[in-house]
Amino acid sequence: MAREQQLRVMPLKGFWADVGQPKDFLIGTGLLLNHYFKNQPERLSKGPEITGNVLIDPTAKVGEDCKIGPDVTIGPNVVIGNGVRLSKCVVLGGSHVKNVSFVYCLIFRMHGLKIPSLAGTLQLENGAA
Repeated sequence: MAREQQLRVMPLKGFWADVGQPKDFLIGTGLLLNHYFKNQPERLSKGPEITGNVLIDPTAKVGEDCKIGPDVTIGPNVVIGNGVRLSKCVVLGGSHVKNVSFVYCLIFRMHGLKIPSLAGTLQLENGAA
């Protein structure tokens, strides 16, 4: 390609990351949230339940006694139950996270997942669901 002069350069304002794999998407989300922290902190969510960089859509509902963050995004129309712990994850729009669930390093969209053996609790880690 170089010999045939088919290579091109394009200046990029901001940053770029290849986020084609779930783990890379989570890393990219953390980088974007850190960018907001440094350059547009007003975009990040605030509250006693939040630790670190977190972005919560205004239409999402968060229950009581939750711990959210760091590096969490919560999409539109998400319902987070009481006592939920979210860390380094992306909760896609329309998801319902049941009470007393723990989610770490995950990208997911769920509608009221029920696992009877966990008595209403759910622990998800490392990947995409």
